[in-house]
Parts: sequence; C-alpha cells; structure tokens
Amino acid sequence: MLTTNEPYRYSPPRSTETKLAKLRIMATGKKRRGGVPKGVKSVAILPGGGRTIKSLDTIYAQEGLPSRTSSSPGETKHLAQTNTAAFVQSLAQNQVIPRRTATPPPSKQGS
Repeated sequence: MLTTNEPYRYSPPRSTETKLAKLRIMATGKKRRGGVPKGVKSVAILPGGGRTIKSLDTIYAQEGLPSRTSSSPGETKHLAQTNTAAFVQSLAQNQVIPRRTATPPPSKQGS
C-alpha cells in the first residue's frame, strides 16, 4: 500500500495475486474455491492450454482493495517519456499466457 492508502498501481498482476492471497489466508484462514462448476465442461482458451492472468483492477476488487485511480498529467507524461505506457495499459487487461510445451532434446548427428 502506498502512503495514500491505495494499492501499488504498477505491480505485476501474477505475483500481486499470489501475495494478496497469502495475506488473506493468513488473516482469515479462508481459501477461495475456484475451477469450473459441476456439470460444466472446461474448455481450453488456447490450443494446448494456457493460463489467464487477471487484470490488476480485477485482483484488487476480488481482495476488497480500492481500484487504481487515473494517472496525473505529470505521471502520464513520464510514462510516455520512458516508453512504459504500453506496460501500464497491459496491467488493465486480462492476459492469456500459453502453456509451455516440452522441447525435445537435441538429436545427436554424426556420432
């Protein structure tokens, strides 16, 4: 949390979700139930599977924290100067990461 009692606005969503879940479990002892409800078949988002990383605003809302506020004009100017505006935009959207596939070991040729 920042000194203005708002959550950090540029934190990586995946690690932030893990950190806030651990804090919730330590404070309340309650875990979230996830997954697909009974009777509904799960469908892969990508061929071969993948993982959805929620937007930072969604994570904050699920944990009961205030959402991020819009950036000030000076902050927006700094983001444009440092070429980090695209990263900040990516924090506001869900991201689908494809599952890693095992790469076959290199074949030995000429032995």
